[in-house]
Order: sequence, then structure tokens, then C-alpha cells
Amino acid sequence: MSTATREIEKNAGAKRSLISYHFKNKEEFWKSCMRALFSRFKREMQEKSKQEYGMERKNRLNLLVGKFLRANASVPEVGQVLADEFRREGWRQRWLLENYYREFFWIISQVYLQEQRRTHISGLSLTHFYYLIVGTMSIHSQAITHEILTGEDPNQSTHLLELSSVLTNILKTSID
Repeated sequence: MSTATREIEKNAGAKRSLISYHFKNKEEFWKSCMRALFSRFKREMQEKSKQEYGMERKNRLNLLVGKFLRANASVPEVGQVLADEFRREGWRQRWLLENYYREFFWIISQVYLQEQRRTHISGLSLTHFYYLIVGTMSIHSQAITHEILTGEDPNQSTHLLELSSVLTNILKTSID
């Protein structure tokens, strides 16, 4: 989605040409926005909860799923940006892949391999594992609509815990 710099300045209440003053071009401005957005997401993923202290390595899948759901609930814009930018090939997609997404995919792959060694997910391919986890991003980008329709906020911690438990059980169930 393309947005005019003037429209951004107007919505931000910034003086005209402020963005042009601080950034060489729209590409640099976009990259700066993505750094800020993905830094927030990464901080959420890395934040330790009280339950994590003393948690055994065998619970890495539960930990990954729970953190991912909480990070998505806190920063749903990440899922929206990825859905938009990953629809087509281009410099933005490549930049996001190299700067943020490749690392996240590596983490998912490592958790998958660990769980596979434990035979918790012996019948599930990495591709299916990946899409089941990443597919939850759309839940949080639809949270407002869900709340309007049902009166329930899917981002409440009780809902996130339930979803995390359901998804972890699905991932650990072997598919024949």
C-alpha cells in the first residue's frame, strides 16, 4: 500500500516537509518505520514472563507459541505488514526477509527439529508446522472485528492462553 508523505505528515500532525528533512527518501522512511515496528515485536518475543524462569527446555514449543501469540496481540501491525508485503516479490519483501523474518524462521525451525526429535510432531512437516504458527497472525489483525461481533476481546490473556494450549496440542498431535 502506497501512502503519500504529505498524508503521513498530516495524520501525524507534523509540519510539512519534516519527513523529507529527516530521511533521504521514502525508502529510508519506510525502513525506519519497519525497524521501529519489528523492534517492538522482537522485544515482546524476548520478554521473559515469571513462568519462564525455571521452565525446562522440554517446554520450548509451549513457550514459542505463547510468546508469539502475545507478541502478535501487542503488535498486530506486524502481521498486517507481512501479509501485505509478502504477497509479491520486491525490495521490501527481500529487506524484511533479510532483516527480520529469516531469524524468526530459523527459531521456528529449531523448535520444530527439537520437537521432532522428541517425536511430539513426527507426522507434521516443517512447512505445516510453520504455517500453523504463522497463521495465527491473522487472528490479531481481526481482533477489533471479532470483539464487535462477539463482545469478546481475543487479545485478553485468558483467550491467549487457551489459544496457545489448543495450538500447542494441534502441533504435538502426530498426523498420519
